[in-house]
Amino acid sequence: LDYFCETNNITTIDYLKLDVEGAEIDALQGATGLLKKQAISCIQFEISQKMLEGLNRKAQDVFEILSQNNYECYRISRVGEIGEKIINSESFYENYIALPSLSVHFFTIVLNGEPFIRYHIEVFKQLPFKWHWHIVEGVADLKHDTAWVLQYGGHIIDEMHYNGRSNDGTTEYLDELSRQHPDQITIYRKPEGIFWDGKREMVNAPLNNIQEECLLWQVDSDEFWTVQQICQVRQLFISNPAKTAAFYWCWFFVGNELIVSTRNCYSQNPHQEWLRTWRYKPGYTWASHSPPRLVETLPNSELRDVATINPFLHEETEKEGLIFQHFAYTTPKQLQFKEQYYGYQNAVAKWKVLQEQT
Repeated sequence: LDYFCETNNITTIDYLKLDVEGAEIDALQGATGLLKKQAISCIQFEISQKMLEGLNRKAQDVFEILSQNNYECYRISRVGEIGEKIINSESFYENYIALPSLSVHFFTIVLNGEPFIRYHIEVFKQLPFKWHWHIVEGVADLKHDTAWVLQYGGHIIDEMHYNGRSNDGTTEYLDELSRQHPDQITIYRKPEGIFWDGKREMVNAPLNNIQEECLLWQVDSDEFWTVQQICQVRQLFISNPAKTAAFYWCWFFVGNELIVSTRNCYSQNPHQEWLRTWRYKPGYTWASHSPPRLVETLPNSELRDVATINPFLHEETEKEGLIFQHFAYTTPKQLQFKEQYYGYQNAVAKWKVLQEQT
């Protein structure tokens, strides 16, 4: 396969079907160049013990060569669905599919993220697959898709930051975090005293460092997911390779023990919230942060919003129990920041009344 593709100027294969009567390992050994580059998007193959025995081959060898090249293998169910993950087979006869391992790149933009920012690493460390956390810290100037706050009196004051960075201990925590996990955490900052050119620049900062197809996942510092939920979302995208993004509902906290239960409202607007996960390909860029619009450039130079192509909708993710916790309005400090930065008039006073009334 390597020779054939090189001779015919074939750089990628979308779907490879192996039907070689027990010689699967031989065919894959002839495609190691393609496998190393993960140039084959999908490999369907069968395991037949009788055929393998006739050629003195073992099923384990097939799964090992795929695993060594960062492919994951899954059973194909009788109705054609992608089933459970497999690392070996002793079945008399069964069909499988191999897909490039789907890594997850989380990203967070943060200013003064304490105490919430400390939650995430304890979850990420338990994930059984490749992940990376991109953290963009600092003050976002009120420009571009953040400029809307100016009409409401939103402004930046010196008390919000220290030389354009956090002043609540977040900066020091992130420095220590990156020292502990240098291969899995990347911190992005402007030079001291310089603001980011709006939040759009912040979310675009990590993209040049993501040179693989993956899941791109926005995790705000006050948004909590469980290990099980993250794994389940990843499996949904693996089982549904045509899906391009995912919307979720959240438990929206407006106090330590107060949650907004209403939907189709300010905190639960299904047209843009909560869009948090995208199937990313190198070259995609953020057209805006709010609302989040990850776009690809089409051959005619037009931009297409990836989330509009084929997303998981709220009812699909809710059915799987994928509702995250969003501690958006739980501390006076959060309310004070929103009142000043976003221009939410009397936010602190009204929040205190809400706490007393409930």
